[in-house]
Amino acid sequence: MNILSELIASDSYLSIHELARTFNVSRSTIYKHLNEIDDWLQGLKLGKIKRLYGKGVCVDKNVKDKIVRSDALFEANLYQYSPNERKAWIYIYVISRKTPTYLKDFQSLFKVSRNTVLQDIKSLKYELKGYDLTLYSEPLNGYMIKGDESVLRRRIIHYLNFIAPENGWFVLLNDERLDNKKNKKQQILPYLIIMDHDLSVIKSVLQKYEKKYRLHLAEEEFSNLIVWFYLFLQRIKQQNYVKIDKFEKEIIETSSKIDGVIFICKLLSEELMISIPENEMYYLARYLISTKVNVGSFLNPKANGADKLYEVAENMIDDFQSQAAVEFTNKDQVLSNLLLHLKPTYYRLVFGIKIKNELKQTVKENYPEIFLITKNVIHHFEELIHVSVDENEIAYIAMHFGGWLKEEGIKIKEKMLIILIVCINGVGTSRLLESQLESLLPNVNILGVTSMRDYEKMYMNVDLVVSTVPIPDKGPPVIVVNPVLTDKNKEELIKNTESSYFWFLRNRKRSIDSTIDIIKKYTVIKDETNLRRELADNLELIPSIREKSKLNLSNLLPLDSIFVKRKASNWQEALKEAATPLLNKKYINENYINKMIENITRLGPYIVITEKIALPHALPNDGVHKTGMSMLKLIEPVDLMGESINIFIILASYDNEEHLKALIQLTDILSDSKQKEKIICAKDNKEIFQLINKMHKN
Repeated sequence: MNILSELIASDSYLSIHELARTFNVSRSTIYKHLNEIDDWLQGLKLGKIKRLYGKGVCVDKNVKDKIVRSDALFEANLYQYSPNERKAWIYIYVISRKTPTYLKDFQSLFKVSRNTVLQDIKSLKYELKGYDLTLYSEPLNGYMIKGDESVLRRRIIHYLNFIAPENGWFVLLNDERLDNKKNKKQQILPYLIIMDHDLSVIKSVLQKYEKKYRLHLAEEEFSNLIVWFYLFLQRIKQQNYVKIDKFEKEIIETSSKIDGVIFICKLLSEELMISIPENEMYYLARYLISTKVNVGSFLNPKANGADKLYEVAENMIDDFQSQAAVEFTNKDQVLSNLLLHLKPTYYRLVFGIKIKNELKQTVKENYPEIFLITKNVIHHFEELIHVSVDENEIAYIAMHFGGWLKEEGIKIKEKMLIILIVCINGVGTSRLLESQLESLLPNVNILGVTSMRDYEKMYMNVDLVVSTVPIPDKGPPVIVVNPVLTDKNKEELIKNTESSYFWFLRNRKRSIDSTIDIIKKYTVIKDETNLRRELADNLELIPSIREKSKLNLSNLLPLDSIFVKRKASNWQEALKEAATPLLNKKYINENYINKMIENITRLGPYIVITEKIALPHALPNDGVHKTGMSMLKLIEPVDLMGESINIFIILASYDNEEHLKALIQLTDILSDSKQKEKIICAKDNKEIFQLINKMHKN
């Protein structure tokens, strides 16, 4: 059904090759599933998928409307579960069961053979054994799991990651059919186990908690809490209780959230007629204080004894600025939002709550330099909690930094179309998405970011809505995108905003990307960066929608930007001479040089990145016309406020990002003491240039 969903979401034909690439399967598999969809559509008397030679396949608009209106897609059950999904569902069914579950129940659930289920159970038993959990069966009681209750519940979170709906639990939990008992038989198995009235009660209680304590939990986290609490309460109903030690209770009590937890448990006990022991109350508090908050008390960085976390966040930002050679102009807001993320992260790591970041790989692939710098500065946080931070958490923090980098690198232009963003993923993700849209569509006015719950209540006075999940139609067109925009997302966004900025799309000009792809079929491109620039200048093609390429060190620091001098009378003179190549090439103006000197005079020798080497820089809007670097090597060192400096490397970045790849390469070179000494001892600019290029290519 994912293929049909893709076809319904598309406004044009999709090729078989494109579908195969999207779902990472063979063309023959796509053809097979298309035939199955045809059979299903014909069973509903909706005809077949439209096929057009040379273009691909699509679903007729009238058919799309009928499917959406009839909920047919939601009710369909053509999905084939993977072994990992089957194991996850078996685990969830066994631990939350209201009645005994047997082998035949799982056969019926997954529509697979007895042997397949037995193999899944055998594999699950082996996995659980590593956590001292035992899966076993009894004739009268069916399958059961025994072991430490805290460990068992941590595995609940783990296995939920395998079975969460494509757009998260939010979409499922906010479907109106949640409270419609008549429709339950029509809904997708095996989600029936959690399509329960209790979910609506938990959701209502958490909303009352938000209102009472003036909080707004991140949408995705809010939905996760509902599902987690539901499954934890099933264990409590079965009288399977956790143990909480004194240390954990003390941490929870100092979080200032204990009153909120008491409020939640009181309402749950009354409405679900269940007794919640004190230890269980503290256990639920674990997850509540580990949840990201968009609005609330976390915005006060020094509240609740958070001075140490405040200091850590400041150090991370300072270190990030130093390593990325950037300066956040709105540092207080960057700090406030970072704390908003770090506080729940702190509790997750202390309590051993592991999350899966669906965007981790996307962040690593699209923002490798930002991810690496974030990984380099995370040690400040690790030293506070004495726990290693995994890449899932690092990716979220990298998105926070990436969003602010893009925000501060934007060149403001006249705004036209009004866009609203609906995001369920929290502050860091929404900030990154907002900054990507502003960069991609400079002539639109982004009204702001709202949650799904607020969107449902809003009056729509916008031209376009961009959402990370499917949302109800309220008038303006809606484009559903990945939080980290894909090429396909960007194409669709440009197409839907063509009336404002991308007017030349009307003339059907080919994009630079497609032109480059055609050229590559027939020849070898030696200099793609300059080719792209000339195509844009001379052919008036659409600017590339791909992520702006980051320049190599060899691109930014050419031979004619490196020179050697015996000495300088002072550090100011050395800095001015080091910047001369960039000034002569009109990459920077005189104001940029003055700003660098002014910053050093005001802040001290913060530009010294390693012994004997300084990296002067200022902000993009201080006078940068083009990204570049230049280097001055002094045979005799000059004093820079107590630091002895031989090499000045001037960095000028046009947009806070273009330079990051080159800077990472330079940092790698200079972190090796032997390589650094070779550069310091080099006799002329040719030797330095050859050394740097040889080193960064290795």
